[in-house]
Amino acid sequence: MSYGFDLKYVGLDDLELRSERPTDDPLATFGASGFALGGSFSKELMGMNIGAVLRYVRIDLYTENSSGFAADVGLTRNISSRINVGGAILNLGKMSALSTEEPKLPLRIISTANLKYEMDQLINDIAITGEWSSLVNGSVFYVSTVSKWKNLSFHLSSKLAKEITEISGGLGLQFGMFRLNYGIRFGSQNLGLPQMIDLTIQLP
Repeated sequence: MSYGFDLKYVGLDDLELRSERPTDDPLATFGASGFALGGSFSKELMGMNIGAVLRYVRIDLYTENSSGFAADVGLTRNISSRINVGGAILNLGKMSALSTEEPKLPLRIISTANLKYEMDQLINDIAITGEWSSLVNGSVFYVSTVSKWKNLSFHLSSKLAKEITEISGGLGLQFGMFRLNYGIRFGSQNLGLPQMIDLTIQLP
């Protein structure tokens, strides 16, 4: 059995409070923040890897705040040396009410299957995932593949949902303690072509 601990915080400043009537100046400026403190564990049981996370969550918005608890549970099982299946339920919980409404945690139910196979020195990992979310009208499906050859890795994935289609790809290069990644995404939302470059340094 293994245990973990995580702490997350995000804050936004200089948000503007405005009325429904357009004005040059805002009525006020304020900040918003979110905080999550959680613990996790994982255990191998009856041929399955089972894990869970429990978090305390707090949201501060202008003069109001809401707090509560959220839990994630999931499991994976190896069907064979090359096939793995799993599932997870995320954000089970409840938040206290603000003055006008109760924040809803974005409940997500995910199932996935992975296939790994090798061709000479090329190692491939293909995943098919289905997701239901309380924030999305309908289901979301993902198909992704990661191929590794020596120090290079190639990534390709697609996302299909109601009225939304996305395709993303990228590559990574490992040299010593450094790893360089590049990615690009094409989507049907007409939001341009988001690109990402990151450099990771792995300390000994």
